[in-house]
Amino acid sequence: VLCVFELNAFGFLADGVTNGATTLFELGSKFTHRCLRPNCSFHGQEGHITFRAVRDIEPGEIMTVCYLGPWGACSTARRRQLLDESKGFVCMCDDCHAVDVMRALPCPSCMPRQPEGLLAADSTAQR
Repeated sequence: VLCVFELNAFGFLADGVTNGATTLFELGSKFTHRCLRPNCSFHGQEGHITFRAVRDIEPGEIMTVCYLGPWGACSTARRRQLLDESKGFVCMCDDCHAVDVMRALPCPSCMPRQPEGLLAADSTAQR
């Protein structure tokens, strides 16, 4: 029971009621994870959790949130480490299978380089 609670609970809701306590919300625990481009966001409000669509959601599309909240703005390797430590899984979402846009240094195979190893002048065009 504690494992189910730990893996599905929301924590650190700065809503003035729960004071950041970890809380399990029945409907909130049904959302699937997506790292960088979830279709919903959430925040605490008067002891409740509120979910909002951040873009149009197609009928039948799975509802997603980033389980890491604001701590999700990091490299794929770091996000996977954080999710493994906090939720017990290695993320396989679409964002983790795409070019790692959050890397501190762009991947050499994804970004063109000059012969001396510097980024090419037009380094904004990813392959």
